[in-house]
Formats: sequence, C-alpha cells, structure tokens
Amino acid sequence: MLQFNAEDFVVENNEEQAFRLNPRMSGTFFLKKTFCIVTGASQGYGASLAEKFASLLPANSALLLLARNADKLKGVTEKIHCQSPDVSVHFHKFDQSVLQECSTENLRTIINKSNISPSDFEQCIIIHNAGVIGDVTKFTWQIKDAEMVDHAMKVNVTGAILVNTAFMECCDGTESMAIINVSSLAAIQPFSSWSIYCAGKAARDMYFQVVATEKEAVRVLNWGPGPLDTDMQARCRECADDNIRQYFTDAYKQGKLLSCEESADKLVIVLDRNDYKSGSHIDVYDV
Repeated sequence: MLQFNAEDFVVENNEEQAFRLNPRMSGTFFLKKTFCIVTGASQGYGASLAEKFASLLPANSALLLLARNADKLKGVTEKIHCQSPDVSVHFHKFDQSVLQECSTENLRTIINKSNISPSDFEQCIIIHNAGVIGDVTKFTWQIKDAEMVDHAMKVNVTGAILVNTAFMECCDGTESMAIINVSSLAAIQPFSSWSIYCAGKAARDMYFQVVATEKEAVRVLNWGPGPLDTDMQARCRECADDNIRQYFTDAYKQGKLLSCEESADKLVIVLDRNDYKSGSHIDVYDV
C-alpha cells in the first residue's frame, strides 16, 4: 500500500535555502573537470539534471545527452549552450530498448563522433534516467501483453545494465567514476497496479548495489527523486488502483508534486556532501 504523509511533500529546508542563495559547493564533486552522460535527457527530469550539472561543473567539462527524440535533445542542448557556454554539450539519438544501441561499441562510436576523450577528464559520470512506466492500468492477474513487459524490461533493466557496462568500459582508467541511477520509491515499496514498474526499478536498484560491491572505487547512488510533475507522473494518475490514482490526482491538483528543479537541487546536495554509502538508496525526502 502507498504510504506517504502530508509532510512528505515539504522539501525546502534551511540547507536547501542556503544552497539556493549561495550555490557554492563545499565538496569537490562539482569542482572536477567532468565528462557526464545523461540518458533520457530530452525532457523532464533528465533535461533538468543536464541543465543543473552544466551550471555547476567547471569550464571545459562535457555533457553527452542521450534520448529517443532528437529534436527535443537539440532544444535542451541549445538551452545549455546559452546558459553554460563554458561547458561542451553534445547530443545523440538513442533508444535504450534497442539493445544493439546499448553496446560498448555503439557508445564508443557516439563518444568519438562527439570528439570526446574520457581520459581527458578528471571524472566520468553517468546518470541513468531513461525509463518507462509500463502499463499501470492493469493489476498483476490482468497482465498478458508480453511485448509491453519485454519493452519495459529492456528499457528499465536490460538496456540500463548494458549501457552501464559500456560506460564503465569506455571510461575505464579515468581518475574518478560515479554512477547515478534515477530510482523510485517503487523500487523498495510495492504499489498496487504498478507491478512492471516496481519490478524493473527493484531489479535496477539491486544491480547497482552489486556494482557498488564489486567496484569499490566507483561511487554509486540509487536516487529516489520523489513524485515529480512530469509526463510520466501524469500516467500514474491513470493507474488501476483507486487509492493510488486518487492520491496522485489530489497531489497534482493541490500543487504538491515536486518540480524537477527542486529534486535536482536535492541531488546536488547529496553528491556534494559525498557521505552516502556507495550503492545505497537515498530518497529526496531523506535530504
């Protein structure tokens, strides 16, 4: 059962207010010359994260934005160019459900076409934001569409795993490496009628916990961004479960959903502190 309290939607605290007024970092995460890949970067949370990171990273850092919609990617890229001209921004059309596109060979080709050499950077980061919610209009005993299940698992699990392998191979040997998995409360709590999404997010969280266990030098974070006011969240308001549908409909109408910018600011705080256990799941409301 979905369990939120009204106070869960209060996100501004003294530290965040101070950050908004004075965005200088106390740690070193955003001081390193960085190569950062963002998947699902054409809109919503992925676009907000790309813009936020570009505004904080030092000059001569580079962002590579990946998503299915090239036109929207171009728009995000142009916006970042205007706001953060000292950071190099590149984009490439990319579909995480097409597993051939998730290979090391393909990612290396994309990086090379962007004239990026990961070894030129002090730090390499990937933000795994690409994902789909699947069919939330059915309960578990009603799911019969194998193609829908297969597509959701390819995007949310198989594709993410393969892209992560490609990232680690392409950036092998760099001084510092960080992996940020955009997770969800649905990874650790069952939501009625969200079975495909919950299963995919849970599998992805556990995979990245294993990455953290195996690769102690790599910083890994499973980040729960909270209920965001995005197109995907609108799909949540169409789900089969009456209580969850009503809950998120009320939150939307009452303006209690988080903006992507608010959640991105919280993630920045976590990364700047850098005191989390690698592989842990941290929710926006934990900050």
